[in-house]
Amino acid sequence: MKSVFSSTKQSPLPQGSATYAMSSAIELGGTSALVGSISDAVRMLPALSAPPVEWALLLLLPLAAGLIAMLTARITVLRALARMP
Repeated sequence: MKSVFSSTKQSPLPQGSATYAMSSAIELGGTSALVGSISDAVRMLPALSAPPVEWALLLLLPLAAGLIAMLTARITVLRALARMP
């Protein structure tokens, strides 16, 4: 069986990634020219301040989402296995 990729030379990057990289660089250059510099852009953002309890809850959020996904998958698989003859 002949491989699809055997007769063509493969680029290490996906097709279009060079164009994407160039457009991103142009966009970043234009943004920094508008803002002045990256440090000026950072100073425009509000300070992140939250009580430690809120930071802890924010850190636990991905864990909670993972547990919900795990339980949903478990229930779904067990229900499908129960229906099998």
